Amino acid sequence: AVSRSDVVVVRGRGEELTSRESKWDVAMSRATLAPPDWLALGTELVRPAGMVAVLLAKEEAPVGERAELAQTMHYTLVSSGASRTLALYRRHA
Repeated sequence: AVSRSDVVVVRGRGEELTSRESKWDVAMSRATLAPPDWLALGTELVRPAGMVAVLLAKEEAPVGERAELAQTMHYTLVSSGASRTLALYRRHA
């Protein structure tokens, strides 16, 4: 649950959400697709200039046709100590 009134969390398959007329500011997935596949789908879900968050384990940040890598952040999982990377992409206008 999110305790903010300006945030909406939608659970569902991304493929089922692409037909929506309104698009989101940010799209994030819980490692359900390979990073290049999620980036491609995520860019369909966000508005122009929206952000797609791609969670990476050991792979390199993918190259997107409709989005540009804006920022990467490295972090460590508390539960296992494993290193991970969050890659943020901005969709082309």
